Amino acid sequence: MAAEAHHGGRLFYRITLNQRIQHNLTMITFMIQVMSGMPLKFPNAAWALPLIKLFGGPYMAGRIHRISGLVMFLTFLYILFYIIITTVIKGIKYFKVYPATSLGDRMVKIVKLIYN
Repeated sequence: MAAEAHHGGRLFYRITLNQRIQHNLTMITFMIQVMSGMPLKFPNAAWALPLIKLFGGPYMAGRIHRISGLVMFLTFLYILFYIIITTVIKGIKYFKVYPATSLGDRMVKIVKLIYN
């Protein structure tokens, strides 16, 4: 499995289930965007007609394209929210263990926290 690694007989997950769902949603919606949008952009290409037929015609391809775009945007907002919340939680835990003594110290610790 791509999200698993074995070390000494133990199983480790590289990313959490939540992150796998985020990744898969982004990947799937991107592929739908490309497959439904490119034939609409280049209708005279040889490969466009089979893809348009796959989506049920130009009208349905356009609707599917817009819906998948909305899902992709909502996924982006969710990922952004997830990153902000997890970073804030991580920061709260970090500053409880290592309190900052000055504003400069706090800024250095925040930068280290973000990039670690």
